[in-house]
Amino acid sequence: MAKLLDVLASLHPGASKRTLRQMVEHRRVFVDGIAATRADVEVQETGKVTVGRKAAPSAEHGLAIIYEDAQLIIVDKPAGLLSVAARDDGRTSVWAAVRRHVAPSGTDAYLVHRLDEAASGLLVFAKDVVTQEALKKLFAAHDIDRLYVAVVDGVLREASGTVDQPLVESDVPPYKVRVLTPHAPPGIMARAESAVTHWRRLAVDRGRTAVMVRLETGRKHQIRVHLSFIGHPIAGDDRYNGRSAPRLLLHALVLGFVHPVTGRRVVATSRPDVTFRRAFSALPDPLPTTW
Repeated sequence: MAKLLDVLASLHPGASKRTLRQMVEHRRVFVDGIAATRADVEVQETGKVTVGRKAAPSAEHGLAIIYEDAQLIIVDKPAGLLSVAARDDGRTSVWAAVRRHVAPSGTDAYLVHRLDEAASGLLVFAKDVVTQEALKKLFAAHDIDRLYVAVVDGVLREASGTVDQPLVESDVPPYKVRVLTPHAPPGIMARAESAVTHWRRLAVDRGRTAVMVRLETGRKHQIRVHLSFIGHPIAGDDRYNGRSAPRLLLHALVLGFVHPVTGRRVVATSRPDVTFRRAFSALPDPLPTTW
């Protein structure tokens, strides 16, 4: 095996090491179709290293392609950008940016899942209806590996834990989600959905805790509500009692699944943005990408 930087040097002998490292930092370098995040990783002898274009599908919104093939595309959503917006909404979205990106090839983008507008991280879109349905089935069967990093208020004393509490969404504005109470009316209990969230402590600093989160289910606002329920809301989450922060400190870190067409394992990773990292300087770097 060889270091990625050495492989890049052989592919671009006229480029300086600084330029090659910048290619990696700007997510232009792909190893077997997956964007590399570090120049010092080792590449298998059979690994395919390619360098993509400088432009991202929607550079004005900081949207980056992490993985793309003929059937699907994985992008890195910045905080503050909607996953999807109605055509008459007047606001842009990740979905609209991805559709513009794939349009020149004669394909379209099909929605599979969403991230909260205030959160950041990985989203996958299908390029055809068959792949969309296959990916949705993977999500429904919980055959998708989804890891998140969050910074919560307070110090979590335990090293890890699980929150297994059903959730129900209000049917009146602002449509907040809450944990189902034992004595809720039958009508509300009928609308509740099971929800299981696993968390693991990463670091503690200045009265806050960084945690890795693994979803067993994928309900609306699940991580935010479950962490608030145990007394540790996500920093910056004013909807669910989090204290002030520069942004919602929740990031979709890892997305892994078996490709519904090729059968190959796809694992995409994403690094939290500089605002997130500055808000919690004790965040491990690099972050773990396995549970």
